[in-house]
Formats: sequence, structure tokens, C-alpha cells
Amino acid sequence: MLLVEDDANDARLTTRYLGRWKQPLDVHVATNLDDAVEYLRKTPQVSLILLDHMLPGCSGIDLLGTLRDNGSTCMVPVVILTGNSDGRVVQRAREAGANSCVLKPVDPADYERTVSSIADFWLGANLIVRREDRASLI
Repeated sequence: MLLVEDDANDARLTTRYLGRWKQPLDVHVATNLDDAVEYLRKTPQVSLILLDHMLPGCSGIDLLGTLRDNGSTCMVPVVILTGNSDGRVVQRAREAGANSCVLKPVDPADYERTVSSIADFWLGANLIVRREDRASLI
């Protein structure tokens, strides 16, 4: 799993909450676009990407376009995390290929529930097309 988050406090809380999830999760934290791209080049088989909307020097949505254009990451579920409830952000994220856009709660207890719900759905209940199965679908 990859978390792309430049805010150290949000990254710490998110990884702590994911650490409490029902299964052990290997979470890599990238703090900017370059770190995320480098990690994905070395480790293209991630189960989920949690992507902050606002990153230093760019938008997480910019990285999303790169992910969707790459054969090894185009099918990885991507959840945009944002502190901005503006509908235009959600629309841009969806148009760029986000699987979901989630508002970051301010309250730590609400934030933990949100992170847990994301993990429950995307890593628990959701069925994902495996890379090895993609060729037979085309």
C-alpha cells in the first residue's frame, strides 16, 4: 500500500490507524510526487494508493494521471484524500481516474473511522482485477 502525504501529522495518523486494521498492512509513505513515482517504479504491485490532493508543487490529481497512463499501475485503486469539499476537486479527481475522493475529517476519532472504512472497503470487501487476469479480459 502506498500513502502519498506531505503533511507529517496526517501521514503519522494514517499509518497508525492503518496499523490498527484487522490485517497487517505494509504501508509505504511518500511525501511528494517524485518519491511516489520512484517507489512505484521499484514496487509496481501495490494494493491501494491513498493520495493527498495537495502536494508540494503539484496536485495529487497530477500524479493520478501518470498512474492511469502506466500499465503496471492503471488498475490499482486510488483514493484521493482532501481537506477541500469543493465539488470541482471531486469532479477533477473522478475525471482523472480516482476510484474515490474522501474528505479528511478534522477530528482524530472521525479520521480513524474514515481510514478504517477505506481499508475495509478497498482492501477487504472490494474485488480487484489481478494483474495476471487482465490479459484474459482484453
